[in-house]
Amino acid sequence: MNERAVKLLVAAIPLAALLTGCEPIVACKPTKTEAKDAAVAEVRRPLDSAVLEARLTSGGHALRSETIEFIVDDNGAHIGEATTTATGIARLDLKRDPTSLIDPVRGGRYRAVFHGDVEYCRSQDAAAFRLARA
Repeated sequence: MNERAVKLLVAAIPLAALLTGCEPIVACKPTKTEAKDAAVAEVRRPLDSAVLEARLTSGGHALRSETIEFIVDDNGAHIGEATTTATGIARLDLKRDPTSLIDPVRGGRYRAVFHGDVEYCRSQDAAAFRLARA
């Protein structure tokens, strides 16, 4: 293939993507989400509930100001969201809204999910979560 043909081909790729409705492929940076096992959440004493925690990194470096969603692993129920700090750690303090904890969190595990963005790829991890029954 000569140089002119290569230039035409390269110029045609974005046009082909536009005409077919496909998004151009953009590689995102891989991430790692690490969920930490949570302490027991006391149903009778919701103010002593657990804190869910996850750390988000990319290439071994902490990612700051990214949103982590916490989900019940068994049924996919949304527990809440938290933003990562400078150390890449997001904490969801269940003491702030114990009523959201008691109903959906019945399983023994939760998932911490980073949904990804333009620069960083999606990642998730699961960890243990115990709910003490009254």
